[in-house]
Amino acid sequence: MRPVSDALLLDVASISATLLGLLVVAVFFYVETGLRRLDQAHEVFAAYVRAAARLTMGLYLVALTTALALVALEPGWARAIFGATGLAVLASLVEFTRRARATAKLMGTTSWSRLQEILVWACVTVALALPWLLGVAVPDREDLTWGILLALGLGLVSTLNMLLSVFDIAKFENAARTRHDE
Repeated sequence: MRPVSDALLLDVASISATLLGLLVVAVFFYVETGLRRLDQAHEVFAAYVRAAARLTMGLYLVALTTALALVALEPGWARAIFGATGLAVLASLVEFTRRARATAKLMGTTSWSRLQEILVWACVTVALALPWLLGVAVPDREDLTWGILLALGLGLVSTLNMLLSVFDIAKFENAARTRHDE
């Protein structure tokens, strides 16, 4: 990999901050409003969306904080920030997995959910472990950049998945209302 410039890292931090802000607006003003209108399994779906939002925010924060740390701080601090935010992402991934399983069970989509779960765990694990593997336990600026870029990409995919899942929730809710009305 070519040397990573401060300009690239600041651009990645800007993109991460922008996507994080848009996610906050989307979740708290639009998605949350829609969730309040649910009649069936409101708690299960709301918990799932909160867990998905927490995971997605964590991925954006890995990219944002580590990119800024690489520009402004010594490499040791950047490694510590990447590690700490990575641990927070893993904790939120455990919670997301629990909530996704409950949602899939309710909606009857457990086989597809299991495949998604495996993919999410694999991708997040690679993104968080790759810098440590490339740097042989002491990642440098270029190694951490791989983790930053993967976290940013996974955050974007997670955002899209979360927003698309809202359509699945609405479809489930409409089907449940139709069954109830019959």
